[in-house]
Amino acid sequence: MAAISQVPGKTESRNEFAARFDEWLQAHSPWAVLGVLFAAFAVRFYAAWGTFLNPDEALHVRLANHLTWADAYHASLTSAHPPGLILLLYFWRDLGTSEILLRVPSIIAGTAFCWVMFKWIERLFGTTAAWVGLLLSAFLPPMIELSSQVRQYALLLLFIACALYFLEIALDRNSTAWMLLSAGSLYLALLMHYSGFLFAAAFYIYGFTRFLSGGIARFFLATWFISGCGVLALFAYFYRTHLSRLPKTAMAAEAMQGWMRNSYYHPGHDHILSFSFARTGGVFQFIFGQLALGDIAFVGFVIAVVMLIRNRSRSKSASWQLAILFTAPFVINDAAAIAGLYPYGGTRHSVFIAPMILAAFGFLMATTLRQKTAPAVICALVIISIASLFGHPHKPYMTRSGQNRQHMVDAVSFVERQVPPSEVVFTDYESGLLLSHYLCHQNATVFDHSVQGFEQFHCGKHVIAAFPGPMLFSAESFSRKWGLLADRFNLKPGETVWLVQAGGDTISAAFLLGNSGVKLDADYNFGQNIAVSRLTVTSHRTAE
Repeated sequence: MAAISQVPGKTESRNEFAARFDEWLQAHSPWAVLGVLFAAFAVRFYAAWGTFLNPDEALHVRLANHLTWADAYHASLTSAHPPGLILLLYFWRDLGTSEILLRVPSIIAGTAFCWVMFKWIERLFGTTAAWVGLLLSAFLPPMIELSSQVRQYALLLLFIACALYFLEIALDRNSTAWMLLSAGSLYLALLMHYSGFLFAAAFYIYGFTRFLSGGIARFFLATWFISGCGVLALFAYFYRTHLSRLPKTAMAAEAMQGWMRNSYYHPGHDHILSFSFARTGGVFQFIFGQLALGDIAFVGFVIAVVMLIRNRSRSKSASWQLAILFTAPFVINDAAAIAGLYPYGGTRHSVFIAPMILAAFGFLMATTLRQKTAPAVICALVIISIASLFGHPHKPYMTRSGQNRQHMVDAVSFVERQVPPSEVVFTDYESGLLLSHYLCHQNATVFDHSVQGFEQFHCGKHVIAAFPGPMLFSAESFSRKWGLLADRFNLKPGETVWLVQAGGDTISAAFLLGNSGVKLDADYNFGQNIAVSRLTVTSHRTAE
């Protein structure tokens, strides 16, 4: 009985703590937010520090590493992304080409994204929901990872968040100036990544539903309409100059049938409903970085949307309008995947949906906890802790120790000291990306495609990279490419070839060789993700 009598006291103590925490947070909100942003910047800086570039990062730097911005722009047309990041890197290189400096734009953008998310969610749902959104944006492992690499995603998310935040201000104030800022942010998102166009469709659907409420000035509507025409014009430009000219390479086929197969709908193999359900769940699993958390968040998101439709929000916008904003990106991305145009699911390519997911989750927690910030913050921190401790990394994946920069320094030094200039260095495509960056010491490199099926470049060494595929060697692809190499470079028995593998997945050279007509002489490993193998040709093979 005594234990039972203490329960009310404990409840009062908890309520008193929550009330005091909320009062303190309200009084010191700017400083508290600034502290979280500082911590968000610090964890991103730490994640970016001391590791060599991954192959995708090296590709972006390679495309930007030209003598003129026009050359960099034309090089960007060979990739599957708009030119925004490449042009930014072209000018950024003047500050330096170390890994940490190349990653600074993403670090800054990822940190700024957290602040804009806080302001946007606060405007929609209040301070408690905003704090949940801020903490999840700042510390969920996938959010940290994507904003500590030389990639488009941190910039994309920042500009998407700005477009949404500025739009709310514009609609509340009937302000053309804020509308122009929102449209400008959207255009910058479109320059960074083509998933921005999927977001733009949802963005304008949401804006249209807001206009149905009335009270919008005609000049504002005209500005909105013109900004939409600008999006269509930009898409038409990219389609004419880039998308329509992208070749359907073996690399693209390898992606759709290989590591990204699950993110595309395959008629005759997939059922549309099961595909859509599974891939939608995959988006949540990717954003939260942990399978069980992602599944729980999926259910929570559905509950939040139902609550919005039932008009239980405290938002200035109509609840059903926000429900449309939160769900439309899923529907549009799913439709694009079913049409075979764009991947959907547990992949970074769907990360543009993250702002809507985090906002809806913040709303759900704030409403469920009756706008009490202390328990909401605790719940957010528990989620972050679970994701950090029991997270499920996505392939290709390198551990921090395996990606230690010193391993790359040692490997490059080994190649420079041990490999004679007359001997061929043979790599898969991803390893060639890293070698062209590090072996050439970040200098602009000239690539020679005169030998069909290979890409050659010289950094004091003669390097051959399998091109345009495979991305990574398998036993089958190595045998096929080795036959081409032996035939087109007239390799004779007794000659030495050096095999270099670097990146997320390195395979034992002994496994790769099989019956390729080559003998493994020695293996040299530099950490878990870099391997150099000395091979001797034992017989002359002709291309199959």
